[in-house]
Amino acid sequence: MTQQLSCYLVIGPAGSGLTTALNAFNDFGYLQIGEINPAELENVVASLAGKQNKLAISVLVPDVADSKQFEQSIASLRAQYPGFKVLMLDAPEPVLIQRYLDSGKSHRLEGECKGVQACVGEEKKRFNPLKALKDFSVDTSTTDKTELRNKVAKILGITVEDQQLTIYITSFGFKYSIPLDAELVFDMRFIKNPFYVPELKAQTGLDKPVQDYIWQQPSVKQFFEQWTGMIDTMLPRYQEEGKTRLSVAVGCTGGKHRSVCMAEALGSHLKTSFPAYNVVVNHREVFRWGSGDAPAQASTSSSSGER
Repeated sequence: MTQQLSCYLVIGPAGSGLTTALNAFNDFGYLQIGEINPAELENVVASLAGKQNKLAISVLVPDVADSKQFEQSIASLRAQYPGFKVLMLDAPEPVLIQRYLDSGKSHRLEGECKGVQACVGEEKKRFNPLKALKDFSVDTSTTDKTELRNKVAKILGITVEDQQLTIYITSFGFKYSIPLDAELVFDMRFIKNPFYVPELKAQTGLDKPVQDYIWQQPSVKQFFEQWTGMIDTMLPRYQEEGKTRLSVAVGCTGGKHRSVCMAEALGSHLKTSFPAYNVVVNHREVFRWGSGDAPAQASTSSSSGER
């Protein structure tokens, strides 16, 4: 029976998606056991190995003083059970802090540390040295529940029904900061700025005179071919990795002319090239454009500008 055991140990700082990952394993027929004491790991596996052949277990991140014993437990389990694997989940500290603030839950280290930020920082300090134990790892900072489930399926070698990929394209102004959820950020400030053309200043990247001014620049057409070629290559690979959403940010100085035009053009291209994808184009600074400047359809997914 031990040779047939498939056991995945899921470990990561609180807020990194442990419960979601365990639920995914459970969906694929694994008995899930959540947040056990690291010192009990070997006993738990040994007590269940003869009764269950699929286990998914999460453990609390051990104290620094207990980390060496934990590493020895991992080595022992790997020696006894060839099907024992370690999946590490992680996310940057700001993401984990924000998740806790959004949830309203108290951190498990709150009795030892003051405040969520200190608790998250302390747990990450304990967790980071353990990353070398991983067989698999997932950064969950931009991964939703469906994507994490798909990643678990890929680890298990299970083919799941294809999920539709949604691509959010957002134009923005660098002077107002980069969108926090952006995964790919592109800077259009290399393009000559229509803002300095008096008759175009009050218009936006949704207006044809602005689009014509931008597309008449030879470097823009060359860039667009290279840009879309790169993204066309990336998108299917993202989907293969289980991703179901991708946030693309396209910026210029104020988020009114160049970024708007190019975001629209990218959205139009992707809709044509990947009709199965859901492409959504938004313009974050639309409310800064001024009354009368913003066309009626300020959030679209097509572009009429010439390429």
